[in-house]
Amino acid sequence: MQANINAALFEWVVENLMKTRSTPCRHGSIDVRISSDDKNVMIDVKDTGKGIPKGNWKRIFEPGFTTKTRGWGSGSRFRAASWRITTRKIGVTESEIGNGTTIRITLKRIFEE
Repeated sequence: MQANINAALFEWVVENLMKTRSTPCRHGSIDVRISSDDKNVMIDVKDTGKGIPKGNWKRIFEPGFTTKTRGWGSGSRFRAASWRITTRKIGVTESEIGNGTTIRITLKRIFEE
């Protein structure tokens, strides 16, 4: 399966997505899975972090969004940039407080001739 991407920008998105995933005491785990259907390639990044309340699933990609009373939060600038780079095809697909979050990047699939 193949997708049409800007390799340098996409590498930055994936690298920073991995860095900003919160895992308990940094001893949690991150699982990356790639799948596809007839039209898309999906990359799921699942962590064992603290989770994201459902009301914030879409908001975490807004520039400057944070749940902290001070500062930007650890990944808000990255998430906003990633949202723009991936043409808004990135989002939370699953999250449970205390058990982690899955973020999916969806890319348009291309076919070799």
